[in-house]
Amino acid sequence: MTFEWNDYKTEDAAEIDTWLDESAIRFTGMDDGWNTDVEYWKENAGDDLFRCKTISFDGVMTGAVYIIGWHEDDTEGFTIGEIILRPDARGKGLGTAMLKDLLDRSGEIIGTQLNPVDAVIFTSNTASKRMFEKAGFTVKTRDDDPTTMDALYCRDVDQA
Repeated sequence: MTFEWNDYKTEDAAEIDTWLDESAIRFTGMDDGWNTDVEYWKENAGDDLFRCKTISFDGVMTGAVYIIGWHEDDTEGFTIGEIILRPDARGKGLGTAMLKDLLDRSGEIIGTQLNPVDAVIFTSNTASKRMFEKAGFTVKTRDDDPTTMDALYCRDVDQA
């Protein structure tokens, strides 16, 4: 599968917001829409640590993702803040393929290698759990909050 990765523009929010059906809102908490969430994280992470992309497949915007870089002690990495697909694209393997493409070509897509990268998933969001596992993430329930799971991907340095 070939995907076209584009920088997110505020004008994209109207279409992405139509993807926020009841299920998507329950798992993302985006009651106020995609752009409100994006602007919050962009402001709090800073332009140098925040990336937001839309993903097109067969010429149609099909997904969107934002990634937040972080520095903690002597470690740095990235967190996939949200990844969302249009409802008619869900359950077809596109999310997994997009996520794998992002991991494999992150240097080209966002200008830096995503390694390590993590995400937090609600335990009730079985579709996201499967997507992240199929993309090579290790997923486990959190000890401090059994309603969420940590997903971690760390590329073996020999693979990079």
